[in-house]
Amino acid sequence: MMLDIDVTPQSAMDAYHDKAYLKALIYAIYLNKAELINLFINTIPLENVQIISNKLPFNIVGPLLDFLSEKLNTDSTLELCLL
Repeated sequence: MMLDIDVTPQSAMDAYHDKAYLKALIYAIYLNKAELINLFINTIPLENVQIISNKLPFNIVGPLLDFLSEKLNTDSTLELCLL
């Protein structure tokens, strides 16, 4: 993954506050910031989840699945959401 100079934790939070959830999640994954990824996947409105899932770039899917599989070991609320 190539990291752009404009991709910062603040720009990820700004995108999230602007309701650009896909952009925020992509930035968090590029930054490999677990706390941001966790915040975004736990607070993105349910009606946006399918849209975001369908628009995820292919190179983001692997790291996101890695993060989610790791979280399944420790976070029971994530398991509940997946059900």
